[in-house]
Amino acid sequence: MRRQITAITFATIAFFLYGCDAEVPTPVAHQAASGHVSVNSLDWQGRYSGVLPCADCPGIVTLLTLDLDQSYRLSKYYLGKDDKLFERRGVFIWEEKGSVIHLQNSPDGPDRYQVGENILFQLDKQGKRISGDLAEDYILHKVKDD
Repeated sequence: MRRQITAITFATIAFFLYGCDAEVPTPVAHQAASGHVSVNSLDWQGRYSGVLPCADCPGIVTLLTLDLDQSYRLSKYYLGKDDKLFERRGVFIWEEKGSVIHLQNSPDGPDRYQVGENILFQLDKQGKRISGDLAEDYILHKVKDD
């Protein structure tokens, strides 16, 4: 219950913080993908959130916003740690096949996500979907705007 309250509190704070304008680098142009792929067939822009696994805490509350100009905003809050909010802004590029985004300016990772219908799947360091018992824990869900 406490984890849910903390996640909701973080999400509320993050939404307010995102209202502040800041300069974002010009996006890197992507090659146009052909066929029925995420980049051209899904409504991928928007906010995605979830609580991702953490090795030394109860979870990482994560909010990732993808904008049409290919900029992103990433906020992370480590549950059970200090109250510090980690934020990063930058641009993302679509990988060649048009279904995976790669966050630029994300040296400490994770930096790749497979884009699905209202969902982002965090990928491992090799760019593969995470499998096994914890696979469902590495998913960000699109936040519906009211």
